[in-house]
Amino acid sequence: MTDSKRRSWVEHIVRAFAVLLVMVVAGSSVSAQAQTPSTKADDLKTIGSSRGEHDSVGKPAPQATLKSLGGDEFTLASLRGKVVLLDFWATWCGPCVISLPNVTQIAEGFADRDLVFYAVNLREPKERIKKFLGEKGIKPPVATDRWGKVGQSFGVRGIPHSALIDKKGVVRHVHIGFLPGMEKTLKKEIEVLLAE
Repeated sequence: MTDSKRRSWVEHIVRAFAVLLVMVVAGSSVSAQAQTPSTKADDLKTIGSSRGEHDSVGKPAPQATLKSLGGDEFTLASLRGKVVLLDFWATWCGPCVISLPNVTQIAEGFADRDLVFYAVNLREPKERIKKFLGEKGIKPPVATDRWGKVGQSFGVRGIPHSALIDKKGVVRHVHIGFLPGMEKTLKKEIEVLLAE
């Protein structure tokens, strides 16, 4: 076999492999998109931090119904008269893994006051959530948003995403991501809203 024929065969094999690789990647992408609901929440991003005016700030919180990890349903409207902290998260989100214990600890500091806290898990099965919490040794009150509809209604595009709602049901503060030192800001915001 001459060098030119050998080169020709190698080029054919490389092309065939490239075509096969493209087909496999395209096929796995299509099958991942067909999963309902998404477990990796492809349309969500994990981000380090961001603070500023979110579209929902100053507007009434969406009329949402959530389920606790234990299966009890509740509406946000039923929590009027209390300050509500919702922390949207997922087990696969690195910044969420760092922020969730901190946010939980902050909320526990206000347990004897009118603060209601839920760590709202986005699009994951209960078994995965329970396993994660057990492995991490944390026990936040968890609400599940299995289909991501509540997160969508709050404009969640990146996680972790914390929404702080006042006693009248208005979204007053939103934190996207997690920065060291954010705890002080969040505590202060909660104190102000509880005093209103």
